[in-house]
Amino acid sequence: MEEEKRNAMFASFRAGRSPKKVIEFLNYPKTDEFVAEVKRKVNEDGNKSYAKLVVKNFVKHWMDLVANGRPYVLQQDSAPAHKSRENQAWLLENLPYHWSPDLWPPSSPTCNPFDYFFWGMVENKTNKYAHNTFDSLRATIVEEFANMKKDVVAKACGRFRHRLEMIVAADRGYIKK
Repeated sequence: MEEEKRNAMFASFRAGRSPKKVIEFLNYPKTDEFVAEVKRKVNEDGNKSYAKLVVKNFVKHWMDLVANGRPYVLQQDSAPAHKSRENQAWLLENLPYHWSPDLWPPSSPTCNPFDYFFWGMVENKTNKYAHNTFDSLRATIVEEFANMKKDVVAKACGRFRHRLEMIVAADRGYIKK
């Protein structure tokens, strides 16, 4: 069950959900080990920000693990925590390859495979029957993400470049599906 929660958490973060929303959605208690550790570190050193700790201790660690020695580019949108001077300075010092916040618009569903494909697909499957409890809905969402076929993921992600080209052609304006 813990692995399912972790996978759902990764999926939610990749979809641009805030850590607070993810923790609330997954019904982690407010004193969750991760949140408690972040609070402890912030209290220990007033120079550390929540965003910096999340990127340093969660995002970078996870990206290093997934990349398994291969180079990667960290991509963040222009949410306030992402574009803070402190966060950008840390990224410049610690991650040689990352996009600056002005390269990615905030809350950009057109650019995000989770928004333009995955959430809709999961929603269609979870809405096939009524969920009487929040736990039932959450379990179904986790199950749907866990059972997603690799070819479906590859096809959705394969549309990414085409969608970006359509956005550029529309001078960063609205594009039709």
